[in-house]
Amino acid sequence: MEYLRSFVAGRLGWTVLDSLLIISGAFGLFKRQAVMELGGYLTGKGIYRHETVGEDMEIVVRLTRKDREEGRGGKVDYAYNANCWTEVPETWPALRRQRDRWHRGLMEVLCFHRSMTFRPRYKAAGLLSLPYFFLFELIGPWLESLGYLVLVLALVFNLIDPMIPLTVFGIAVFFGILISVASMLLAERQILYFRTKEFFKLLAVAVIENFGFRQLTSMGRVWSNFQFFFVSKGWQKGSRKGFASKVAP
Repeated sequence: MEYLRSFVAGRLGWTVLDSLLIISGAFGLFKRQAVMELGGYLTGKGIYRHETVGEDMEIVVRLTRKDREEGRGGKVDYAYNANCWTEVPETWPALRRQRDRWHRGLMEVLCFHRSMTFRPRYKAAGLLSLPYFFLFELIGPWLESLGYLVLVLALVFNLIDPMIPLTVFGIAVFFGILISVASMLLAERQILYFRTKEFFKLLAVAVIENFGFRQLTSMGRVWSNFQFFFVSKGWQKGSRKGFASKVAP
């Protein structure tokens, strides 16, 4: 469900706004000359002497930055109908390591390219995309986790009418489900690969994930923020099982 929202709805929307700043690390194509001019991926041995675990996002931001500074008018595009199969975490520890790496990578990119934010010369990337990542992806989990804590304390000490936070939470869940369903319908319209049973499973997940999983994810990202400044983790590559056919040879 998260992949559908991200790839079908999110990245299509950023592409329309000409402000897409991240491509799939599993399936991305670059113009070789443009990447060579940048010095390749951001590594400790490169020209910037800086490491990152968010190389897929960082190189797109750096390409966009150079392009806007030199006024070339280049574009980052997204092929919605390209098919790429990738392994996803199958255990909670693996999922936690993946999300921790993603969030640390985001923080590295935002810190390294912070001077682009709110700068008109970088157009939609500087005025729209990067502020969005700062506000909703970096600060958002803090506000959400703090909100849950304040809500629990307010209810325990009877400081607020329970209907108020429940109504706000219900509206948030409704819009989350709406975005998920829209992503599913967009995928059905453009790709047509869901069976009926799969569709209703995803629909159930779109509802269930708002009760527990979403909250744990937000709190996990807050913890990643803390560790970013005090713990050096590196990539923390997860185990790969590979794809196996269910059909007997």
